[in-house]
Parts: sequence; C-alpha cells; structure tokens
Amino acid sequence: MNKLFIAGATGYTGQALVRTAREAGHTVVAHVRPGSTSGDRLVPVFESLGAIVDRTPWEPTPLAATLAVHAPDTIFSLLGTTRARSKAAAARGETATYESVDRDLTLMLHAAASGSSPAPRFVFLSSIGAERPGRNRYLRARGEVEAALAAGSLPWTSARPSFITGPDRDEVRHGERIGAMLFDGGLRMLSAVGIQGPQARYGPMDATTLARALLRIAADPSTADQVVEAAALRPA
Repeated sequence: MNKLFIAGATGYTGQALVRTAREAGHTVVAHVRPGSTSGDRLVPVFESLGAIVDRTPWEPTPLAATLAVHAPDTIFSLLGTTRARSKAAAARGETATYESVDRDLTLMLHAAASGSSPAPRFVFLSSIGAERPGRNRYLRARGEVEAALAAGSLPWTSARPSFITGPDRDEVRHGERIGAMLFDGGLRMLSAVGIQGPQARYGPMDATTLARALLRIAADPSTADQVVEAAALRPA
C-alpha cells in the first residue's frame, strides 16, 4: 500500500479521503492547519482511523521538511475556501481568497514537494470549467494551478468534478445543496429520455464517491500528467 499526504484533510472531500484511504489500508498523513477549529475537532477522529496527523504551518521551508520526513508516494491537494470563509477571515483581519488559498497554498505545497526524491504524484482537486474560467475567480484560480502543474517537474493529475455535495455534508452551503438537487433533477429527466451525457458530466457527486475516484486515478499510470474530467470520476 502507499503513503498518502492529504492537504485539506478537514474539508468535506478531505475527511472522506482520509477515511476511505485508511479503509483501503494506505498509510495516511492528514495535514491539519495550525489553529483550525474544525481541525481540533477532527484530530481525534483521524487518529482513531489510524491516520498520522500533521500540523506543519503553511510556510515553504517547514512544508518541504515535513514532506522529506514523510516521503509520501502521493500528495493530494484538496484545498479550497468559500465566500463565507473569505468574509469571516476578512472580519478577523486575515486573507482567505480563492487566490490566496486555492491557488497560492496549492502552489506552495507543489513547490515544497518538487525537491522530493522519488518524486510523488501530485493530485489536485480542480473543478469542471477550470479550462474556461472567464471572469469566475474560483475557476480562474484552479486553471492557474493546472497550468503550473503542467509546467512543473512533478508527475500530476488534476480531477475536475462538478458539484460535490451530499446529505452528510456538515458545511453550511444550503444554496449550493439546493442548487445541486434541482440541477440533478433536471439531468435525471434528460437521462430518463435517453440523453446520458449531461448527467455523467455535470451530475453531483458525494465525497465518498469522489474519494474513491481520487484513489483510483492516483494509482493509475495512464492518468499521470492528465486532467480527469467528471464523467471519468464516476464508478464504471
């Protein structure tokens, strides 16, 4: 089995990936941001699963040292913020934007891993639409990460799911959940009349399904240095 380093372990997808990877027998290093309130709650959960909890600060030199010690085969970057978190951070005098978190922290992690030997696979959780972001800052940040991965020295894989949601999501995203439900209903109607493509490409996916897909593509040599679109993330 492999050793996995999961950045963004406290998020919806991250929690599912820690659990799913441990169930599959992988060694898991779950990175928890120092000072994270959700991290404080989840540390005992991760430890009960047999994961190694790492609380290295988001600084280039400590991150590089941590990766050198753990020597993971695969690094999963599942980092992301939301508008609500960004506003809350601004109220505290902090910065947590799509650019500073989704893009810059991911690229910091990638740079920290670039000197590792042997080189780990860097798996990035991107989003459908990252190749055509327009004025969407969320998608533009992800597109910029994908471009940097393609230009870098590490083997990489970028996963582009659509909506990531489910009844087990405890984050307050009522609007997103309702939107996903309505959208999924429309896609299912198309599928019922024989139009299958939109459901496979745009349909919502829960975190456990996505976690299993991330593990699968991380272990697949054919997905190295490739973007994996939403339809290919679904179970066969």
